[in-house]
Amino acid sequence: MRDYTLKPTNSRAAKWPASNRQRKKLRLFGVKFPAGITSAAAGVQIDALMQFKENFDRWEKYLYLTKDFDNDSPELKDFDRGKLDSVEIPEGWSAKSEQREVRANIVRKQLEEGSPFDNPPPDVVFSGKKFMFTGKLTFGKRSACQAAVEAEGGIAPD
Repeated sequence: MRDYTLKPTNSRAAKWPASNRQRKKLRLFGVKFPAGITSAAAGVQIDALMQFKENFDRWEKYLYLTKDFDNDSPELKDFDRGKLDSVEIPEGWSAKSEQREVRANIVRKQLEEGSPFDNPPPDVVFSGKKFMFTGKLTFGKRSACQAAVEAEGGIAPD
Protein backbone atom coordinates (compact mmCIF):
# COMPACT_ATOMS: atom_id res chain seq x y z
CA MET A 1 0.00 0.00 0.00
CA ARG A 2 1.37 3.38 -0.99
CA ASP A 3 1.72 5.91 1.84
CA TYR A 4 0.00 9.19 0.90
CA THR A 5 0.95 10.98 4.10
CA LEU A 6 2.80 14.17 3.18
CA LYS A 7 6.20 14.92 4.59
CA PRO A 8 6.13 17.26 7.59
CA THR A 9 5.90 20.93 6.70
CA ASN A 10 5.29 24.16 8.53
CA SER A 11 1.68 24.11 7.32
CA ARG A 12 -0.81 23.21 10.03
CA ALA A 13 -3.16 21.89 7.33
CA ALA A 14 -0.64 19.17 6.47
CA LYS A 15 -1.13 17.81 9.99
CA TRP A 16 -4.94 17.79 10.11
CA PRO A 17 -6.60 14.42 9.63
CA ALA A 18 -8.56 13.84 6.44
CA SER A 19 -12.25 14.63 6.74
CA ASN A 20 -14.87 11.91 6.58
CA ARG A 21 -15.97 13.36 3.24
CA GLN A 22 -12.45 13.01 1.84
CA ARG A 23 -12.27 9.43 3.07
CA LYS A 24 -15.60 8.66 1.35
CA LYS A 25 -14.30 9.97 -1.97
CA LEU A 26 -11.13 7.94 -1.73
CA ARG A 27 -13.15 4.82 -0.87
CA LEU A 28 -15.52 5.30 -3.81
CA PHE A 29 -12.53 5.13 -6.16
CA GLY A 30 -10.86 2.25 -4.33
CA VAL A 31 -7.86 4.27 -3.19
CA LYS A 32 -6.06 2.55 -0.32
CA PHE A 33 -4.92 4.97 2.36
CA PRO A 34 -3.48 4.77 5.85
CA ALA A 35 -5.71 5.39 8.86
CA GLY A 36 -3.74 8.55 9.66
CA ILE A 37 -3.95 10.13 6.22
CA THR A 38 -3.85 13.91 6.42
CA SER A 39 -6.33 16.30 4.87
CA ALA A 40 -3.60 17.65 2.60
CA ALA A 41 -2.57 14.18 1.39
CA ALA A 42 -6.18 13.16 0.79
CA GLY A 43 -6.74 16.44 -1.04
CA VAL A 44 -3.82 15.74 -3.39
CA GLN A 45 -5.29 12.34 -4.26
CA ILE A 46 -8.80 13.71 -4.69
CA ASP A 47 -7.59 16.57 -6.91
CA ALA A 48 -5.80 14.05 -9.11
CA LEU A 49 -8.93 11.87 -9.33
CA MET A 50 -11.33 14.72 -10.04
CA GLN A 51 -9.30 15.97 -12.99
CA PHE A 52 -10.91 13.18 -14.99
CA LYS A 53 -14.50 13.94 -16.01
CA GLU A 54 -15.56 10.31 -15.61
CA ASN A 55 -14.43 10.35 -11.96
CA PHE A 56 -16.17 13.66 -11.29
CA ASP A 57 -19.33 12.26 -12.92
CA ARG A 58 -19.07 9.04 -10.86
CA TRP A 59 -18.89 11.05 -7.62
CA GLU A 60 -21.89 13.14 -8.71
CA LYS A 61 -23.83 9.96 -9.57
CA TYR A 62 -22.98 8.52 -6.14
CA LEU A 63 -24.28 11.68 -4.46
CA TYR A 64 -27.43 11.71 -6.61
CA LEU A 65 -28.14 8.03 -5.95
CA THR A 66 -27.41 7.94 -2.21
CA LYS A 67 -28.06 11.57 -1.08
CA ASP A 68 -24.92 11.12 1.04
CA PHE A 69 -24.34 14.77 1.89
CA ASP A 70 -23.24 14.46 5.51
CA ASN A 71 -19.80 14.30 7.04
CA ASP A 72 -20.88 12.11 9.96
CA SER A 73 -19.13 8.93 8.84
CA PRO A 74 -16.12 8.07 6.69
CA GLU A 75 -18.03 5.10 5.23
CA LEU A 76 -19.92 5.17 1.95
CA LYS A 77 -23.65 4.63 2.12
CA ASP A 78 -24.88 1.33 0.74
CA PHE A 79 -25.56 1.48 -2.99
CA ASP A 80 -25.81 -0.79 -6.01
CA ARG A 81 -22.61 -0.31 -8.06
CA GLY A 82 -24.38 -1.56 -11.18
CA LYS A 83 -27.08 1.03 -10.73
CA LEU A 84 -24.42 3.70 -10.15
CA ASP A 85 -23.04 3.11 -13.64
CA SER A 86 -26.47 3.40 -15.25
CA VAL A 87 -27.98 6.26 -13.24
CA GLU A 88 -29.01 9.31 -15.25
CA ILE A 89 -28.71 12.62 -13.43
CA PRO A 90 -31.54 14.99 -14.40
CA GLU A 91 -30.63 18.15 -16.30
CA GLY A 92 -29.99 21.01 -13.89
CA TRP A 93 -29.35 18.81 -10.83
CA SER A 94 -26.32 19.72 -8.76
CA ALA A 95 -24.93 18.35 -5.54
CA LYS A 96 -24.48 21.88 -4.16
CA SER A 97 -28.13 22.83 -4.66
CA GLU A 98 -29.22 19.50 -3.19
CA GLN A 99 -26.98 20.07 -0.16
CA ARG A 100 -28.47 23.56 0.32
CA GLU A 101 -31.94 22.02 0.23
CA VAL A 102 -30.96 19.37 2.79
CA ARG A 103 -29.56 22.08 5.10
CA ALA A 104 -32.67 24.24 4.62
CA ASN A 105 -34.87 21.28 5.60
CA ILE A 106 -32.78 20.70 8.73
CA VAL A 107 -33.11 24.38 9.68
CA ARG A 108 -36.84 24.33 8.92
CA LYS A 109 -37.29 21.24 11.11
CA GLN A 110 -35.31 22.82 13.97
CA LEU A 111 -37.38 25.98 13.74
CA GLU A 112 -40.61 23.96 13.81
CA GLU A 113 -39.58 21.53 16.55
CA GLY A 114 -37.08 23.66 18.41
CA SER A 115 -33.43 22.99 18.96
CA PRO A 116 -32.65 19.93 21.09
CA PHE A 117 -30.08 22.07 22.90
CA ASP A 118 -32.59 24.75 23.82
CA ASN A 119 -35.29 22.61 25.36
CA PRO A 120 -36.77 24.33 27.21
CA PRO A 121 -35.87 27.47 25.27
CA PRO A 122 -33.87 30.03 27.25
CA ASP A 123 -35.42 33.34 28.19
CA VAL A 124 -33.91 36.08 26.05
CA VAL A 125 -34.30 39.61 27.33
CA PHE A 126 -34.52 42.02 24.42
CA SER A 127 -35.85 45.18 26.04
CA GLY A 128 -33.07 47.76 26.27
CA LYS A 129 -30.32 45.26 25.36
CA LYS A 130 -27.90 45.78 22.47
CA PHE A 131 -27.50 43.09 19.80
CA MET A 132 -24.57 43.17 17.39
CA PHE A 133 -24.65 41.32 14.08
CA THR A 134 -21.33 40.34 12.51
CA GLY A 135 -20.32 37.99 9.73
CA LYS A 136 -22.57 36.04 7.39
CA LEU A 137 -26.01 35.34 8.87
CA THR A 138 -27.74 32.00 8.47
CA PHE A 139 -31.32 33.14 8.93
CA GLY A 140 -31.80 36.04 6.56
CA LYS A 141 -30.51 39.47 5.82
CA ARG A 142 -28.88 41.57 8.51
CA SER A 143 -31.60 44.25 8.19
CA ALA A 144 -34.36 41.67 8.77
CA CYS A 145 -32.59 40.29 11.86
CA GLN A 146 -32.03 43.80 13.22
CA ALA A 147 -35.71 44.62 12.63
CA ALA A 148 -36.76 41.44 14.51
CA VAL A 149 -34.63 42.45 17.52
CA GLU A 150 -35.98 46.00 17.46
CA ALA A 151 -39.57 44.68 17.25
CA GLU A 152 -38.92 42.92 20.58
CA GLY A 153 -37.60 46.11 22.17
CA GLY A 154 -33.90 45.43 21.61
CA ILE A 155 -31.33 47.83 20.21
CA ALA A 156 -29.62 46.80 16.96
CA PRO A 157 -27.16 49.53 15.89
CA ASP A 158 -25.99 49.64 12.27
